[in-house]
Amino acid sequence: MSQTRLWESDLNRVEMTPAYFFDDFPSRDVFEAACDFAREYSSLLCEDSKKIQLIVKTEIYAHMKEFLSHQK
Repeated sequence: MSQTRLWESDLNRVEMTPAYFFDDFPSRDVFEAACDFAREYSSLLCEDSKKIQLIVKTEIYAHMKEFLSHQK
């Protein structure tokens, strides 16, 4: 295998990150606020605005739960 292929395969490596999935939002506004909140902490890993789902890093889980409890 050439060095270029080794370098390319190293770049395409999947990285595992401990995370939490959220999908029970009372409204789209709360979902968008939660996404913004996670972005402020650089903890938003993935969001799906059509399905109203998001994934955040484990480090922000407690803060996110507290934030959401004040949004409902």
